[in-house]
Amino acid sequence: MLALVSGAADPYRLIGTQRTLLYRELHSLTNQRSRPNSKWELARLLLLEKAAMQLEADLRWLELTEVRLDEIRRQPLPEPEARSAGARREIQRWKVGEATRQQLSDPEEACHSFRPRT
Repeated sequence: MLALVSGAADPYRLIGTQRTLLYRELHSLTNQRSRPNSKWELARLLLLEKAAMQLEADLRWLELTEVRLDEIRRQPLPEPEARSAGARREIQRWKVGEATRQQLSDPEEACHSFRPRT
């Protein structure tokens, strides 16, 4: 979508490249499924099937997106949503919380910034 809006790249080419990579991964999974391993066979097969299904879903999504590219291109870009005062406060709280987590991830910084309550 970014390529479509920005014009930085051909979206059809990007979808084609992504499709090629997904088919390569799917082919690799198919090869792995054909190599038996009796010790972990069932668990391994279930995990490989899950991965294959996710790749197939991604391929279907790419097909739908490609079919709709021209329609998407004709639509106007959405305007950014105005944020309410409550949403701005939530963002501010998140930023403060994130800064605190970053300080606490550095033990030396956390020791220096800690001040006991009196």
